Amino acid sequence: MSRLPARNYLPERLLLLAFILAAGTVSFFHEFWRDELQAWMIVSDSHTLAGLFSHTRYEGHPSLWFLILYGLKQFAPGLMAMKVLHLAMAALTAWLVLRYSPFTRMQRGLLIFGYFFLFEYTVIVRNYGLGLLLLTTACTLFPGRRSPRVFLFLSLAIAGMMLSNVYAFFLGAAFLVILGLEELSRKHRFDRRRLSGYALMVAAVVLFVTDTLPPADYGYAQTWRTGFSFRQVEELFARAGYVFFPVPSPEYHFWNTVFYPKIWLQAAVGLAMLVYLVVGFPRKRLSQAFIVLFILVWLVFSYVKFPGYFRHNGHLFLAFLAMAWIEPSLPGKRWPAFRGSRHLFNFILAVQVVAAAMACVMEIVRPFSRAQETAEWIDRNRPGSLVVVHEDTGGSAV
Repeated sequence: MSRLPARNYLPERLLLLAFILAAGTVSFFHEFWRDELQAWMIVSDSHTLAGLFSHTRYEGHPSLWFLILYGLKQFAPGLMAMKVLHLAMAALTAWLVLRYSPFTRMQRGLLIFGYFFLFEYTVIVRNYGLGLLLLTTACTLFPGRRSPRVFLFLSLAIAGMMLSNVYAFFLGAAFLVILGLEELSRKHRFDRRRLSGYALMVAAVVLFVTDTLPPADYGYAQTWRTGFSFRQVEELFARAGYVFFPVPSPEYHFWNTVFYPKIWLQAAVGLAMLVYLVVGFPRKRLSQAFIVLFILVWLVFSYVKFPGYFRHNGHLFLAFLAMAWIEPSLPGKRWPAFRGSRHLFNFILAVQVVAAAMACVMEIVRPFSRAQETAEWIDRNRPGSLVVVHEDTGGSAV
């Protein structure tokens, strides 16, 4: 792991303090919505670990986040505790980026104040924030993987990433494949002390599969879309476009919107970005294999199973960052840099900051969810009444 000289820590600490203040302020104004409350409701209604695993069978995600909340409930049984825990994880993520990432100081600052790091995976309390923390942890440990001890901790981070959410699993699987390819390319004998690390990652794959297999009566995202549809392909590339330039539309319900609504424009941007990620940005063969592997899995999963929203498809942006982070420590000859690559990278980060600023301002001035307000009105005006709702999107939160 490369560290900054001690004399340079003050700017990073100031940036971290600014991040905590900004994230804490916006989080204070954030109203929980259905998916955030869903995790806490499951934990609150689970009085044993067996009951917890029984309830999470229908979630479509592995259970690590629910296990953490279950442990948190034993000491701090309240929604505010969940929000504080999530902010603490986000602060640690920001510090890992500021202290250990190979980017310039300006790029580090832009990154932590970007849309996904400041808003989507920090203010909104979901298991995606946990996956991001473990991803940055894995990237931090990756340069020291030659040490058996560091490799074991790296394996733990990757295994935890796989058990955080479905898209973090894709990232963790890409890490596992890259580590395996690097192992096969070495000319010296395999170090048996690394075997426990590989066993941990393979065990995480098995746990993920057994934990996320839906029961027979599962009713969400059941269909598999195998036929060709030009519109579906266009929407797929569009999702690749807006995750890099996620500036929201300045409307009342701004979340999961972009200011350039023409889908053909989003698709054109997305296709260009995918080409850039594969042939324009990588400078080593293994880093190219990493991003190609993730993109292929993401494309197939998004097309045939679940198209996803910003919180899901944002992992394409995270894969891009992970590739840029670990590439300097990968073996192999570096290719010449794509002309303008650094300027494009800075532009993407700057646009992400603009998107984060707009999202945070609209979060503060507009209610993100009216579930709490509705529940309080019912308690005041219709205490003890039977509540009937039309859709579970808002109804379960109320």
